[in-house]
Amino acid sequence: MGPQDMQPKSASSTNKILINILTTHSPEQIINKYSNSLQNVDVEIKIQLGDDSSLRHLKFDNSLARMIYGRPLRKGEMNCSLGHRSMWCYAREVGSRWSVFLEDDAIITDALLNLLNSINSWGENLPFAIIIGHSKTVRKNLWFENIKIPLYSKKKIKNIVVGKKNQNLFGTVGYLLNQSAVELLSKLPVTCWKADDWKMFENAGLQIYHLQTPCIWEEFETRKSATGNICVAQHEIFSRKILIEVGSAIKSQIFKKRKC
Repeated sequence: MGPQDMQPKSASSTNKILINILTTHSPEQIINKYSNSLQNVDVEIKIQLGDDSSLRHLKFDNSLARMIYGRPLRKGEMNCSLGHRSMWCYAREVGSRWSVFLEDDAIITDALLNLLNSINSWGENLPFAIIIGHSKTVRKNLWFENIKIPLYSKKKIKNIVVGKKNQNLFGTVGYLLNQSAVELLSKLPVTCWKADDWKMFENAGLQIYHLQTPCIWEEFETRKSATGNICVAQHEIFSRKILIEVGSAIKSQIFKKRKC
């Protein structure tokens, strides 16, 4: 079973922004949750179930995953990766110019609507992804994440600032792909990676950007993500260990600027 439609696919679907949501909950529940938030943007919502029966047409190579990560991936991790693979394949079939991929615990803000209304002004043709929300991050501590993993090579999409981050693995609540990126990722020869292993996708030819300020956030009240993992906010600042990391991050940035 592939992604489920909010509405039947039509010839005009390629002109819409495709919103793909990975979930283990009922499709109706998720559609009700997000349709009102997105009613002012020309989108089409698709639901991808992350259970075994919905993903049985796809295969995960856990022996390769063990070689990459030093351990076999858990069932929830494998289903998450396969779910994203299925959504990429569907997005390729639909042929939308832009596709957004969300976890079912994403909280949408007006900033996402602004991004979706502005993205057509960006003339980037290479395969690229924009990470629109990091997992396990709360708004009040975003400043610390920006110190610890600063943005560089910044660009603008109208008034929206994006840039690169020097990090291999980072959890994502949502991301946006252009059509070239969908083509690239959906045709990867094997599924053996964590869904959040963006360095691997970058090595495959994907350009990866991050928003300076995320436009979606993770909903911690539900406590469980689509992978079955418990959600725990990271980047908490009131501990000796974190304060030491803050000091080290600031110090490294100061010395980096002096060398330039």
